[in-house]
Amino acid sequence: MLTVIKNIRKFTKSFGICGPVQTTMLVGGGVVTSLLELAGLSILFPMLSIILQPDYLHTNPLMQRVSSVTGITSSAHMTMLIGAAISLVFIVKNAFQILYLNYENHILSNWRINISSKLYQAYMNTEYETFMRHSSSRMINMITSNVPFVLNNYVYKSIILLNYLLTGAVILAFVVYVNWLVAALILVTGVSLAMVYTRVYRRRMQALGQTSQEINRAQYSLLQQAFAGYKETQSHLKENIFSHKFKQNAHKLAKTDGKLFFVENLPLALVEMVIMVMLITIFQIVILSGANVTLAITQVGVIVFASLRMIPVINRTLVCMIMINSSTKPLEELMEEVTRLRFSTSALTNYSALNPAPKTEIIAPLPYTRTLEITNLSYTYPETSEQALSDVSFVAEPGQFIGITGPSGSGKSTLVNILLGFLSSFEGKFTVDGIPVTRANIRSLRQIIGFVDQNIFILDATVAENVAYGHTAENIDREQVKAALAKAQLLDMVEALPQGMDTPVGENGKLLSGGQRQRLVIARAFYRNLKILVLDEASAALDVETEHKLFTYLQTLKGELTVIMIAHRLSTLKECDHIFFMENGTFTAKGTFSQLEKNSPVFRNYLAYNQLNEPRA
Repeated sequence: MLTVIKNIRKFTKSFGICGPVQTTMLVGGGVVTSLLELAGLSILFPMLSIILQPDYLHTNPLMQRVSSVTGITSSAHMTMLIGAAISLVFIVKNAFQILYLNYENHILSNWRINISSKLYQAYMNTEYETFMRHSSSRMINMITSNVPFVLNNYVYKSIILLNYLLTGAVILAFVVYVNWLVAALILVTGVSLAMVYTRVYRRRMQALGQTSQEINRAQYSLLQQAFAGYKETQSHLKENIFSHKFKQNAHKLAKTDGKLFFVENLPLALVEMVIMVMLITIFQIVILSGANVTLAITQVGVIVFASLRMIPVINRTLVCMIMINSSTKPLEELMEEVTRLRFSTSALTNYSALNPAPKTEIIAPLPYTRTLEITNLSYTYPETSEQALSDVSFVAEPGQFIGITGPSGSGKSTLVNILLGFLSSFEGKFTVDGIPVTRANIRSLRQIIGFVDQNIFILDATVAENVAYGHTAENIDREQVKAALAKAQLLDMVEALPQGMDTPVGENGKLLSGGQRQRLVIARAFYRNLKILVLDEASAALDVETEHKLFTYLQTLKGELTVIMIAHRLSTLKECDHIFFMENGTFTAKGTFSQLEKNSPVFRNYLAYNQLNEPRA
C-alpha cells in the first residue's frame, strides 16, 4: 500500500493535480463512511440483546440512560426505536456514499481532462526533431487510452482501496470489542487471502495489463495504417493481409482481456466460500468458549452481520489490488512519458481553467522591413554525424522572389524547416531585420511567414474551415475566404459546388482531386496577411494551365510579398530575383535564371534533364 501511495503522490505531483482540499475530501469521505458503518454495527448489538434478553433494557446502564431520555420502558418499543435508528444510519450512510461517488466522478473527470490536455499540449510543444521520431498512433493511444486506463484502474482503485481498508479496519475493531478471538480469525483470513493473491496473481496481472496495452496500441496503429492506405492496400491486393493481422490482434486482445475479467471476478466466489467456512468456525468457537448461551447467540448474530459486511469489503479490496497491479505497467509508461516530455504543471489545474471557446492569442509579429538573412548556417540532425546543411547563406528583401532548387536529398526541406522555425538547434545566424530568430520568438516569426508544403494536410471539414484554418465557423471572414480562393484559382470550382464554400471536403480532402487539394492549401496561405510565403513544391500536383495562372497572379504581388520557392520544375523559377542551386547541403551556384543557365554547368545539366521531363499541356 505504501508503494501505491508513493506512486499516486508522484503521479498527482507530475500533473499538478489533487491539492490539499481534494486530498482531504477524498480521504475524509472514506473516514466518514467508515464511521457511519461503525455506528450501524454498534447499534445492532443492543437491539439483538433486547430481543434475546427482555430485561437487558433495565439491567444495562447505557440502555437505562437511553430509556430515561426517551421515556420508552417497553422492550418492544425500544427494539423498534433502535431498528429505526439502524435504518436511518444506513440510509444516511448510503446517501453520503452516493454524494461521495458523484464527487469522486467529478474529480476524476477533471483529472482526465487536465492530464489529457497537458499531454496533448506537451506533444504539440515538443521540438520538431523529437516529434518526428515518435509514432502518431502511440501518442494518440497514450492520450485516448492510456490516461483513462491508468485513472480508472490505478488511481481510482487506489482511492477506493484505501476506503475499503478503513471500512474493514472499523468493522474489525468492532468485532474485537465483541470477541477478540473471532476478530483475530477474520484478520488472519483476510491477510491470508491478500498474501495468496499477491503470490499467485500479482506478476501475472502486471504482465496481462501490459500485454493488453501493447496489443491495443498495435491494433490502433494497424487500423490507422489500413484506413490511411486504403488505395494502396486495394491496388496491391493485400486486403487479406491487414484483415489477418487484425484478427490475430483481436484474438490476442480478447484472450488477454478475458483472463483479466476472470481474475477480476474470481475473488467473489473465493471470498464467499472462505467467509462461510469462517462463520461456521466462529460459531463453534463461541459455543465451545463456554459463554452464556444467550450472550453467545447475540455475539454470533452481530459477528454474522459484521462478516456479511466484510464479504464485499474483502472482495472489492482484492479486486482493487488486481486492477492496480494490472495497470502498474501502463502507469510506468505514462510516468516515463512525463519525464521525457518534461512539461510544465502550471496550466490547466482544474476544469474551470478549460475554456471551451478558445481565445485568439495576441502575438506581436517580427518586423520585416529590410531583410530576412541566413548567414553561415549549418545543421546536423540528432543521432547523425553528417551535416544536412553546411555554411548556407542568403538574403531575402521584402517583395523579392527567391528560388531554391537541386536534386532530392540536397537539404532543401531542412532549410525550409529552419525558415519556419521547426528546427532551432542550428549553427550560424538566422535574422529578420537584424533580430535573431530563437525559440523564444518563433511564434512571432510565424505571424509573418506561411508555407505550402508538398505533403498536403486537409481538415475533415468544409472548404471555408480549411481555408480559414483554425478559426471557428462563426469567426470566419467569408469575404476573405472568397478572395483567397480566387487567388488560388479555385473560386469557380467552389462556387459550382452544391453548398459552395460550406461543402465538406472529406477526410484529408479525399472528395477533391489532387490539384484541388493543393490549391485549397495555397488558398489557406493567402487567407493570412503574410509578408513571407514559402512554397515547397507547391505546384507539383497542378496542371500546367493552373500552375501558369497561379504564378501569373504571384507575379502581381512582387514587391509586396516575399516568396521563397522550392521547386524541381525549373520553369516556375524563371521570374525569381535570385536562384540558389543546392547540392549536398550547400549552395553550389547562385544567380538569376539566365546567369545560372550561362555560367553554371551543373545547373545547365539539371535544366536539360528537367526539360526532358517537363509536363506538357
